[in-house]
Amino acid sequence: GIPSIEMDQHLSGKVTFVGTSSMEIRMHCTDDSGHEWMEAYFTFVATNPVTKRPEQIAPLLPETYKEHKEFEAGRIRAEMKKLARTKQKEGFHVEPQIEQQA
Repeated sequence: GIPSIEMDQHLSGKVTFVGTSSMEIRMHCTDDSGHEWMEAYFTFVATNPVTKRPEQIAPLLPETYKEHKEFEAGRIRAEMKKLARTKQKEGFHVEPQIEQQA
């Protein structure tokens, strides 16, 4: 549902997947009652401040079963995004169903 503007909102997140130079972060927002009303995934790419080229980052080492499942889902999303970019470069139209697949 729609969050109440009468309640404080709390935004938190965590890294769910790390590639060679990019990381996926899952963010979610909850209200004071604990109701989670928004979830979003963001991809950040580490770049060299001088060259602006992608820079290698440290790997993420999942420890728990849940972290392993989140990491695998993030890996699948990253692969699907890469495939979509490749298809677009080749002139194909790609439907934005990445989240539904992972």
